[in-house]
Amino acid sequence: MPTEPIAAIVYICLLLPGIAFIWNFEGHRPSIKRSVFRETATVVIASAASLLSVFVCIYVAAFFVDSVQRGLLQFFVDPAVLLKDDSQQFLGVLLGGVVASVLVGAFYGSATAHRWFRLAVQSIYALFRKDVPSLERGLSAWTAAFEALPGHDVRIGAQLKSGTWIQGNLYTFNQDGHDGPDRALTLSGDILYRLAESAEVRELEGFSMVVLHSSEIEFMTVGHELAPRNRAA
Repeated sequence: MPTEPIAAIVYICLLLPGIAFIWNFEGHRPSIKRSVFRETATVVIASAASLLSVFVCIYVAAFFVDSVQRGLLQFFVDPAVLLKDDSQQFLGVLLGGVVASVLVGAFYGSATAHRWFRLAVQSIYALFRKDVPSLERGLSAWTAAFEALPGHDVRIGAQLKSGTWIQGNLYTFNQDGHDGPDRALTLSGDILYRLAESAEVRELEGFSMVVLHSSEIEFMTVGHELAPRNRAA
């Protein structure tokens, strides 16, 4: 860790793209417990990838724009001269590079980038093996089942350990990648239930939502139906 104030500021700025990546990535992925080393490594690698991406773009532009080529060469040969000649431009370019890197890091952590990356990995993997797909690391069975068909409503049926059967539309669920006693999901819509000692299925009246904890669920069934808003007119 840097101890000088300026070095500390530079260090933080260099890690901002990785922080943006983590913040955006955890907004749409299951949260799992990671060690401090792994969290730090993720931030550092994401920051390096973002900064490198911006640098590659500038490097490619240098082949077509002479001023960019001269500025890039001067920056690596003697940045002090560049700072002395036009400090405002020098700092502006650095700030713009950091901002661009943060935006790139946020994009890398987005659901769109993750989907593209997953498709690319699956395509490469399919060239060598054609096995039954396994769960992605850190991806819970809940998330895999509930999000298998984007744009579809999810219908849940759950057999509780008490013997009661209950079903309804999935409203929300805990995306924690690890099973735990506090993990829960909520059902809404037309909620049906059948008590353990009864064969009659009834509709839950007077209530609009049910909370189910994973510790009370014996097994669960999942159905998908194309959402009305996504059906062709």
